[in-house]
Amino acid sequence: MVSEEVSRNGKTRHHKQNYKCRECGRQFVLNPEWKPITKEQQELMSRMLLERISQAGIARVLQVSKDTVQRYVNIAILNHFLCIGVLIDFGEIKFMFLCEKLKQKFNYLKRLT
Repeated sequence: MVSEEVSRNGKTRHHKQNYKCRECGRQFVLNPEWKPITKEQQELMSRMLLERISQAGIARVLQVSKDTVQRYVNIAILNHFLCIGVLIDFGEIKFMFLCEKLKQKFNYLKRLT
């Protein structure tokens, strides 16, 4: 199943075979076990957070890790700050700096989910 452009590249920390593309250098596992959070899970997580259910409780109900719930909360908070940041007048230079830093953090956290 491995083509000429892909080579085996050791094992992951979970003892799965790791592969690497020779053209672009991207590393990957053929059949990863993780699954992205669905839109339904995100909506349910938002509603549960508004009901002040603990993050551990949300993780148990949705059968996701506590880290996944925490990353979702972090993204929601940053998204909120990006929206209200436009309403605050810090002056042009400081405002641009603030927004750029928040956008960088938001994009980084978004990639993790």
